[in-house]
Amino acid sequence: MKQAQYRLLDRYKFCKDFTNFNKNQLIALVLIFIGCCWYFSSSYTFNVQKSRKINEELKRFKALLKQNSKANSSSCKVPQLDPWDVSILKYYKEAPALTCTPIQANVTYVENGYLKINKEFIGNVQCRYRYYGQDTGISDYEVRYEEWRDFESEAKIEQDFVEVECSRKSFLSVNFYKYHWNTIVPKITNLINKSIENSSNEKPSVIMMGIDSMSRSNFIRQLNKTYAVLQKLGFVDMKSHVKIWDNTYNNLLAVLLGKRGTPSREFPAEIPDSPEIYYDGFDFIWKNFSDQGYVTLLAEDKPDRGTFNKDYNTKGFKFQPVDHYMRPYWLAAVSSLLKLRSVLKCYDYNPEFTLHLNYIQQFLNNYKNKRKFAFWWTQDLSHDDLNKFGVFDHDLAKFFETNAPNFEDSIVIVFSDHGDRIHAIRQTVVGRLESRYINTRGHLHHLCLLTRV
Repeated sequence: MKQAQYRLLDRYKFCKDFTNFNKNQLIALVLIFIGCCWYFSSSYTFNVQKSRKINEELKRFKALLKQNSKANSSSCKVPQLDPWDVSILKYYKEAPALTCTPIQANVTYVENGYLKINKEFIGNVQCRYRYYGQDTGISDYEVRYEEWRDFESEAKIEQDFVEVECSRKSFLSVNFYKYHWNTIVPKITNLINKSIENSSNEKPSVIMMGIDSMSRSNFIRQLNKTYAVLQKLGFVDMKSHVKIWDNTYNNLLAVLLGKRGTPSREFPAEIPDSPEIYYDGFDFIWKNFSDQGYVTLLAEDKPDRGTFNKDYNTKGFKFQPVDHYMRPYWLAAVSSLLKLRSVLKCYDYNPEFTLHLNYIQQFLNNYKNKRKFAFWWTQDLSHDDLNKFGVFDHDLAKFFETNAPNFEDSIVIVFSDHGDRIHAIRQTVVGRLESRYINTRGHLHHLCLLTRV
């Protein structure tokens, strides 16, 4: 009898516990159900909105294809984009002004191949200078300095890069001025001891000037004055020129070396993907020009992420690759205390872009009528911002207008590697297409239409 009572009590207790358990479970299930309903409802609404947006973009893309395709044609037709398309206007802004505030007195300047002290300081200061360049044979990341040399009022410059410092003539002689200058000191023979010959219709100079991340459309938006000058000078606008890879390295390797830097599904890489390689052994295009009696220049303005010094992941060139190699200048300048104290994108009172442009300007001036190959590249303002490079539109327009006589018997190519890759403009069809349309304009003076390099 007692055992039967115990069994009844156990069943009662189990049923009571089970009922309580079911209540808790039921509440949890109801909450989960409500949460799932909310989630799927929100997801459905989001997906519907997203689907509508995609459909709108797809319609725009199909309209572009239809607009730029010919009937009964099986060939590929590249859509011609409107730089002022309504879908991207909200991403365009006028470039903000860049004002470089002087950090120190302007004690020295460079003129006609001489380093000079401004008249107001002569007699009151003690100045000295030293040359520097690549630590050739050792590292593409180091600068080799020569001994200091004193000068009173002026000194003839014998190398491209010179550092100068001055102190006041007083009991406490403390340096109050320091600067890095760049210029072009002309040579008679080139890097491989070939005489630098005169240019001609048969052997024209080749000047390549590139702007990183600058699509054709953004070039028109940001550099409208420059675009107008190039049109006036007869440059050919290659409206359907597209990139072949995603980043700078691979696109420029194709231009300068004719090699693949990254493997594709069909083809292997032709350059070892290793941080241990130097690029000296590859047959870059400037070597061909050197063999033909040309003087050569390679100038990039971001030493921390140069094309061949990718974020310090590759070794670059162990030996100086060209006659005039600008990398040592920027290595020294950007690591200086003066640079750290300067306004962003400035070096003391000078915009960094102006100093960079000055290097190729001196190259054109000092090798007039000589065979020249120049590869000049800028990314400092254009790479990380869609709208900042336009601040130099006036400077660049003036550069091309002023140098029209220097472009006699020259192939001049103004180009890019790709369009914008990182900003919100790529959320539009036009913006994504823009990233593939690189800016390329060519001018072959007096000879024929430039098609492709």
